[in-house]
Amino acid sequence: MENKKIAVVFAGQARTFRYCYKTHLDFFKKEGYEFDFFIHAWSDQWYSDKIDTSINIRNAHQENPEQLEKELIEIYKPKAIKVEKQKQCEQLTGDIKSLIRLQKSCNCKNEHGKYSWHFADINKSIEEWLQGAHVGQVYSWQQAANLKIDYQKQNNIKYDSAIKFRLDNFMDNHDEEKKQKILDQIGNYKVGSFTVSERPDSDRQTMKFQWQNKANRDYWNASDMMFGGPSDIFDTLMKDVYVFWLRRYAQVIGDLHGKWTHQGSSEGILGRKLAHDEIPTGGFGASHFPYRDYHINHSEQTYKSLHKLRQSTENKFLKKYSSDLYGEL
Repeated sequence: MENKKIAVVFAGQARTFRYCYKTHLDFFKKEGYEFDFFIHAWSDQWYSDKIDTSINIRNAHQENPEQLEKELIEIYKPKAIKVEKQKQCEQLTGDIKSLIRLQKSCNCKNEHGKYSWHFADINKSIEEWLQGAHVGQVYSWQQAANLKIDYQKQNNIKYDSAIKFRLDNFMDNHDEEKKQKILDQIGNYKVGSFTVSERPDSDRQTMKFQWQNKANRDYWNASDMMFGGPSDIFDTLMKDVYVFWLRRYAQVIGDLHGKWTHQGSSEGILGRKLAHDEIPTGGFGASHFPYRDYHINHSEQTYKSLHKLRQSTENKFLKKYSSDLYGEL
């Protein structure tokens, strides 16, 4: 029997990948499968302010792009790779500047009655867009997906399925049976309970996510750290996801109502794109989490121990956040 071919698409900031890559190579290794890696990575890296870290957008960790690319090639041996400086990416920053100019021309303010641009400091305004609107993340998704799409066209390759992943994502150990189940769920290789047996196979072509939920707005959130599906469905979703993001923002800013509405997190943008493309969704059960700077010096580098540390750190943030909003309960 011919091996199934799976494209693994890494996108985003290459934070802490040196602590995570062995878990990636272990997970994406299974008899009967061939895994091809594609990588788009940012050389400047930071974390959200919400996890109380010193490595923030104004104090980003800077990697040498050429050296980072060389190291990623040595580890993953990707079929295609591109490493860029996020704050110096001309297309990305140029698009943000265009949105700012549109916002200024429409005299458009955000939901709180404030402008989200700074006439005197355009770099500060760009940073606010990068941090708050997740523009660099969505841009990286599209870049990585199109590395895969271009490669398969140039080499006349057809992948059975594709998985989007993050370089800073730490994987638990999965036994072979569990790994097989996850790959089957993502690839839709088996008929699931969600399918009526009389219906055609095309009805099973769903994208699979770790979780989905309804936000307090008019869209669904879908987990963006790890997801996948049949290769052609993946391509439909991801090949123009950044363009979709741009159009959404241009539409809401240029609507001339005088208010600028945040389009939601990257999970929300993903949910909106799924709805726009009319792609059905389902779930799968891999165990993983984003490896952060506070994990590095932890005494026990096991999945269970590191996961507990992440939960306690998030609980501290949530407690502090609710206290700041509502006072001590």
